[in-house]
Parts: sequence; C-alpha cells; structure tokens
Amino acid sequence: MPAVRDSTVITVSELVAARHLKLSVRACPDRLGEWIRRVRAVDTVEAAGTLTGGELVLATDRWNHDPPEIDRFVCALARRRASALVVPAPRQSTTPDDVIGACERWRLPLIESPAGTQWQDVAECALILGIDRRRAGLMRTVERHRTLLAAVAPEGEFRPVLDALHDECASTVWLLTAGGVFTASGARRPSIADVSAVVGRRESPESGAEIAITGGDRAWVFPVVPGPAGRRAEAVICVVTDEEPSTELRLAVDQARDFLAAALAVTARRRGERVATATEFLARLSAPDAAPDEIAAWSRALGVELRGHVVCVTAQVPAADRHVIDHLVVALDQFAAAVGSPAVVAAGPDEASAFVFHRSADDAVERALAELAVLLEPDLARTGAVLGTSSAITEDAAGVYGTLLEARQVCRFNRLHDPEADDETTTGGPPLAAMLLADDMRASRSLESAMLAPLLAYDQKHDSELVRTLDVFLSSAGQWATCASALGIHVNTVRYRLGRIEKLTGRSITSMADRVDFYLALRTREKRVADRSDARRPVARAIRAVR
Repeated sequence: MPAVRDSTVITVSELVAARHLKLSVRACPDRLGEWIRRVRAVDTVEAAGTLTGGELVLATDRWNHDPPEIDRFVCALARRRASALVVPAPRQSTTPDDVIGACERWRLPLIESPAGTQWQDVAECALILGIDRRRAGLMRTVERHRTLLAAVAPEGEFRPVLDALHDECASTVWLLTAGGVFTASGARRPSIADVSAVVGRRESPESGAEIAITGGDRAWVFPVVPGPAGRRAEAVICVVTDEEPSTELRLAVDQARDFLAAALAVTARRRGERVATATEFLARLSAPDAAPDEIAAWSRALGVELRGHVVCVTAQVPAADRHVIDHLVVALDQFAAAVGSPAVVAAGPDEASAFVFHRSADDAVERALAELAVLLEPDLARTGAVLGTSSAITEDAAGVYGTLLEARQVCRFNRLHDPEADDETTTGGPPLAAMLLADDMRASRSLESAMLAPLLAYDQKHDSELVRTLDVFLSSAGQWATCASALGIHVNTVRYRLGRIEKLTGRSITSMADRVDFYLALRTREKRVADRSDARRPVARAIRAVR
C-alpha cells in the first residue's frame, strides 16, 4: 500500500537535495521518498528499540565492527521504521560494503556525509526544512478554507481585523483572548480595571451585552466562538461606544467575529507545531551534554536570539491536568503575541512556560504581564494553577534557563502562600535561596542574574547607582531616611530608584521574600568579585617582586 502523503514533513530526498550538506546516497536510492518526522542520534541496537517511526538516524561507527553486528543494528532500525541512516564517510575510504549490503537487504536508505559536514548541520537543515514545510502546509489550509481571511489577515493576525472594525464603527475596539489584549491601531488601551470587567463577562457573555468601564463609559462585549455553536468563547470583542450598537454595527462585529475565529484556528494550528519544537528545545537547553552549536541551531530555527532582555512566565498545574496545561499554553502564546516580540512557548508534564525575547525592559511588557494576570485569574482560581514570572539580561543559554528556574521559584513561593493550597502541592524542591545556601552554583548564578543583571545593565547605560542604592537600603534595614542620608540624596530620590528597581526586576521591595533574594544576590556578587580579586593578588605581588 502506498504511503499516505504528509504535507507537514519533509522527505529524505529533500534533505539530500540540500547542496551545502553534500550528502551522497549509498543504498536504496528508490526509498528516498520516506518521511522525516524527527532526527535522532542512535549508536546501539538497544537505543534503536526506542524509535517510534520516521526518524532520520545519525550514527557513528560504534556498531560497525563485524557483519553480524552491522546486520542486527540495521535490522533494528528498519523494524522500527526509521526513514534513513546517516553515517560519516571514513577518512581514507568509503562506507564499508557490509554496511551498504545490510541497508540494501533491509531496505533502509543509507546516506553518507562528507568530512566537512557535521551532525549539527544535518540536524539543523532537517529542522528548518521541516518548519518551513509545516508553515507552507498550514498556509495552504488557510487559503483553501478561509480565502476571505487571507485577504484581510494573511498571517492569521488579529490587529488587521480590529483595524477594519475600528474604521467601520469609529469606536475604540479591543480583543481579549485567553492571555493577551489586542487593540485596533490608534485606539486607547483598556485599563486593568477595564480588562477585569470584560473578564467577568467572558465565560458566557451574551452577544452585545453591556458593561460599565472606567471613566463612566459604556462598552459592549461580543464572544468569539471558533467551531460549532455551543462551544466556549475563546475571545471577546469589546466595542466602546455611548450608544447602543446599531444593526449595521452588529453586522460588522459579526463579520469580524468570523474572521477572528478563523484567525484563532490558524494560530492554533501553528502553535501546535511550534510548541512541540520549543518543548524539545527546552529539554536540550537543560541537558548537561547540550553543545553550544546545537543550542544555537535550535534558537535560529525558532527565530530567537538567546541574549538581551528575557522575560519568562511559567504556569504550574499541581494535578498535571493535560487539558489545563493546553489551555495555559494557549494563554501564554497569546500573551507573547500581544507583546509583539520574538517568543518561545513550551509545555512540560506539569507546567507551561513562555520566554519573550524583548529588546529592553519597558512598560509594554509590564503592562502585558499585568493584563495576563487578570485574564488568567479565574482559570488559576478554578484549577489551582499558579503563575510565576522573572526577567533578566542574558548573554547565553544558561542565562535563559536561569530565568526559568527563577520563575519556578516564584511559582513555589506563590503556592506556599496560597491559603487554600494542599500540603501535597507545597512540595517541589527548595527555593533558589535555600539552594544557594547549600552551595548550589547553578542556583547562585541564576539568582544573581535574575535579580541584578537588569540593574547592572541599567546602571552602565544611564550612569546611575541602582545596585548601590539597593545594597545601602537593605543594609539600612529598609529605612528610607537612613538610606538617603548614607547616600547623600533626598528620600524621594531613594523612592524613585527603588521604584525603578521594581520595574526592571518585576520584584517588590516591600516583600520580605524578594528582599531576601535581593540580599543574597548582592552578597553572591560581592563574594564573586572578592574571589576574583584574591585570585589576581599573587600575580600582582610577583610583578612587584620582579621590579
């Protein structure tokens, strides 16, 4: 029976056709139509038994010792329905005939990579080709089923539809999704109180229901329900106007709802593919054997750069409910879209996380985080999930992973301080502060990066003294006047600087837990600087002795 065509993955022949890899086919050229669904490094028969089908297998010559062993290895790959076997070319010869014969016998395509082509190159090429194919396949589906949407919002975005509605009704228009707030171009953004008012009617809002918003204005909410009637609304359109919506306005809103429902479906299809890739990337990011080149290839494939200002938002689910996790993934993905910066959203067995790679710390991210907290509040209360956020100025993958550790710590802290939390939900490992005291170097670096890196970057850019102010304030037992006197500045200047510190770090200077983290981060940095200074002193003494 011929294989069913899958338009979301690539074939072996498409990978071989990548000229920069310079791959050559050594066996079964008639089997290059096999689909590649993932890439795996496999070197043993036992590891081959874990394949699930469609893997492009990258192998060394660990198994290439004698014909029986070669045959067993190739047989195991073929039985697990691997798509092809890629082996490096020997330095002074070609792939042994025993390997070629075994692949021909078991009908497994054999690809030989030249000395100049690394494994990371092959894996990165397969990943990028697969992502491009998935994107192209999803766009064909959109164009086939939603031609009108393609004309209005070809990328499945929300704002073009809101702009069209805004022009039609000459009123402020908002769209509230599960995790983000979108506005028409030029329209004023809703306040947090406005967002809360709309959320209160989101569960089952009557189409065209009236609500009161800040400033004494009136607004009218319309649910956006993708799919068959009767399903839960996934978003709400809010039109701010003093007059009751006319028939013409309601017709315009109904048309916009159809387009937005289709746009939600488009983003849902894309989200599934991207989240799966991002989850694998996060697993490699935390793996102790992850190579820098491999991490760089993953980040390029996902379209992000692992440096600069990174905001991490993590939602943890105590019962590890898959349905709840999926809903949180949707909310975090829409939060990232509302920020408008490159982002990665991943899902774990009991959590969902979003990494937003923003250019710099500013009010846009802070506002989006505040809106996310309000949008998710009913769901968090109903499911027992908790939210944790962190931000840092990162330089590499370790710094990005550190923001996740910090966000997880905030989740644990929030659960510990939840009066309705069960004893079973308060476990999950010690906080970073406790790990730091236990001499956990990874936690130490993560704590210092999360708490001080944004402040150090701000001080360097603006020639300010946020870090020194924070240190003196904590050393003064949180006394404003004492701190101002020690720094020789006005007490209002101290308040302004501490407010800036809170904005840059997302922490509260009035929280004892945050004060402890700030203090430990300062002492960690102080010790690290002192250790570095001590390491340089013998060299300085030796130089003086020579003189």
